[in-house]
Amino acid sequence: MKKIVFFLICLYIPFSYSQNKDLYILIDNESIVDIINTQNDSINLKLFRLKLNQNNLEYEFYIDDNGILGKRISVKSAKTEIIELIYKNIDGNNHSKLIDKSKIQNSITFHEMLNVKDIKSLFGIINSFENIYIVNIENNCNGLFICERVFLNPKKSNL
Repeated sequence: MKKIVFFLICLYIPFSYSQNKDLYILIDNESIVDIINTQNDSINLKLFRLKLNQNNLEYEFYIDDNGILGKRISVKSAKTEIIELIYKNIDGNNHSKLIDKSKIQNSITFHEMLNVKDIKSLFGIINSFENIYIVNIENNCNGLFICERVFLNPKKSNL
């Protein structure tokens, strides 16, 4: 009996974690995303380049001898990180799909990605999902969004 219970627990754990296999990256019209699109009769390719510019300004406030508030601004050298996502639809094998807003469980907005503490861990988290979808949240109709299944381009992502 103990072996059966142990076996059932071992089966339950992988299936409970595999249910969260979809990640939705939510962008809007203000997101810093370059979209390169090319298509012909049977191939539709899109390259989404998400530019993650880290805030490189530091403010230091002080009160001078006259009691006036002062501000020192220093600029750190900053590197723009780029995540490239590729949408491939060859002979209709990866059509865009509609998803209800309430069905989206795992999502990261572009603005959240800008403020992430460790970009390398973000890359690892994105990579750990089985399916990655990109969604423009401003293109919706009655709570339905068009999402496209994309693939992370590890060679070009500067992470």
